Amino acid sequence: MIENLKPTDPITGSAHDLPFGLPRNLDEAVRRLRECQPLIDMLSPAFVAAYTIVKEAEYEVFLRVISSWEREHLLLNV
Repeated sequence: MIENLKPTDPITGSAHDLPFGLPRNLDEAVRRLRECQPLIDMLSPAFVAAYTIVKEAEYEVFLRVISSWEREHLLLNV
């Protein structure tokens, strides 16, 4: 609303083959949030900094865990 953006036309049929508009992983999402000045202005630089630091820390903890899929498909094949 602030930037007076207009919505795109509705998609008819399948959107399966269209390019992705949102980040596909957390690293990219955090990077884009840090670069999005309108959101930083709305949420405050302190909030965006704290939020992104927490999300990166959570992701690091997540990466240390071996998932059930990894146990089933990778560890048994080593």
